Amino acid sequence: MKPEDEYKETMESIRHYSRLRFAQLVVFSGLNAAMIFTAFRSPATPLDSSILTIVAVAGIAFSLLFFWMEVVHDLYKSYFIKVAIELSPNGHWSRRPKYLAILVRIPVWSVYIIPFVFWIFMVMRG
Repeated sequence: MKPEDEYKETMESIRHYSRLRFAQLVVFSGLNAAMIFTAFRSPATPLDSSILTIVAVAGIAFSLLFFWMEVVHDLYKSYFIKVAIELSPNGHWSRRPKYLAILVRIPVWSVYIIPFVFWIFMVMRG
């Protein structure tokens, strides 16, 4: 494969994992919204504590699963960025400051960590 074709494929892989990250965030947010709605529905129809515990445990499981998928996506993306730097040493990825990856990673990871802590609290409270 020609280097420019390999670079295009590498960039497409980076874009793929970036799109996958945001699709995953939408699904995770929807699942959490559904579980929160289930856990905190109208006070006129209180939820049985055993069902609340099941919902909270499911929230913990989904948080861990989606966080793990996010970490794997980060690893794949980091690998493809290294490949892109090797293929184009003076390209975009070579000039990009290294700290930007951390500035993105922290808020994205917090999207999974905060609900995880919330659901742990709900299990302990329940």
